Amino acid sequence: MKNDDTIQLALENFENRIQRNKKSVIKSAGVKKFEETRKEKNQRSVDIPGELKHISVEGEKFYFSLSFDIGDYDGGLWWIQIYDNNRNLIFDKPFASSNYEINERLTRKECRKIITYEILYPKGLIM
Repeated sequence: MKNDDTIQLALENFENRIQRNKKSVIKSAGVKKFEETRKEKNQRSVDIPGELKHISVEGEKFYFSLSFDIGDYDGGLWWIQIYDNNRNLIFDKPFASSNYEINERLTRKECRKIITYEILYPKGLIM
């Protein structure tokens, strides 16, 4: 009797884990789809002059822009998009929460850090 109860409990725990994993996979798939649609949207909006700001890091020319997405619970997020010198999107990630005060000088400084540590170092363009 005791072994049957132990086996039953183990099966229930296993099924619960499977259900949680399914939910997290579905959730992460939704996030990936959301990021893909953002990238598609940003690719279309690249040609709009005035949206992109020029920045140079280590002699390389980049452009960046910020966008704001309103969230259901957190108020929203600032996203930063970084483009190469041909205006192709190379970086698109959350930048700051809605209660972060956006200041152009600080934003440029943070953008330089992102370009240096997320783009140039990993590609081996800076040592």
